[in-house]
Amino acid sequence: MAEHLFKVRDVRLNGWAPGGDYMETNFDTPSSWVISQIKSRAATYPGQLVVDFMCHGLPGFLLCAQGRRTHPTAGNGLSEDDILDFGQLKGLVKRFEFRACLVARMGTCPECQGHIGWDGNRFCYRFAQATQAQVKASLHLQYGSDGTDVDGNHVGPSYDCAWAGRVYTWGPKGNILRMEDFPYVPDSVTCIQ
Repeated sequence: MAEHLFKVRDVRLNGWAPGGDYMETNFDTPSSWVISQIKSRAATYPGQLVVDFMCHGLPGFLLCAQGRRTHPTAGNGLSEDDILDFGQLKGLVKRFEFRACLVARMGTCPECQGHIGWDGNRFCYRFAQATQAQVKASLHLQYGSDGTDVDGNHVGPSYDCAWAGRVYTWGPKGNILRMEDFPYVPDSVTCIQ
């Protein structure tokens, strides 16, 4: 059976909805709803589910849904405090992809634009351990189309983008399985930070 991709897109990320199987979240969407939707897909696609979080990011933080801890400068989202909740998904998901800027980076950096950064490596490896799934995330800014052309016309789904910069994949034991380097895309796309 082929992998099934389920996208969790936070609407604070500008642009049109993504194509395929997805759910949208906002600052007040409980993380329990996200977990419930992932469980539902995992039952339909056992062992083949890939969950792609499409949202803004900071080191160790996903600006997606409403987690247990509000980021002091960015708002509601998912952090290390939510890992135990996502542990309910242990063994149900093949891979989580955090397609957001800077998530794997450790600490604040110039690209954070004044926001506080946490320990992204710790967030990713602990998430992998708790869910017994692979976790894929980048140290760098990520770019993608918002689904419009240069004139602002809707031309397709948003943020079906390639990885950019250095990307790590952690295994279920929290170990790094792969380190990959991807080129940055041209200026015709939008940073999803």
